[in-house]
Amino acid sequence: MSNFDDNTIKYIKDVFDFVNENNEDCINFDDMKKGIIALGGEINEKEEENLKENKFNFDDFVNICKQKQINLDNLTNKILSAFKLLESNKMGYINKKEIENLLMNNISEKEMSIFINEFNPDENGNINYEKITEQMLTNYNEL
Repeated sequence: MSNFDDNTIKYIKDVFDFVNENNEDCINFDDMKKGIIALGGEINEKEEENLKENKFNFDDFVNICKQKQINLDNLTNKILSAFKLLESNKMGYINKKEIENLLMNNISEKEMSIFINEFNPDENGNINYEKITEQMLTNYNEL
């Protein structure tokens, strides 16, 4: 089992808090699974069968991340996991409505429009987050 540094633990905590919509000490199986998937892991059928009725506190969640050998050491994995948290369809894209709902109280409509258009949504408003991640990393590496 690998040990996570403080930054990785903080990031895992952010994901735990995000999926913990009820702000309780523990999350249910579905929320745990959503968090693990967002972090780049997966839960197989056998694990699902064994864990479905359980509740998971933050320490449990971290231990599952360790067992799954979640690797958040690089920026690409962190960015992709953040987008996966927003993704409701599990198809590799997020809809601009999901971004608008997330940001609606934080930026103006004009800022929102500019922000969304930077992501180049298709005719249905879908945004391929893998392409966005690639763009972001290209721009980051150019700095």
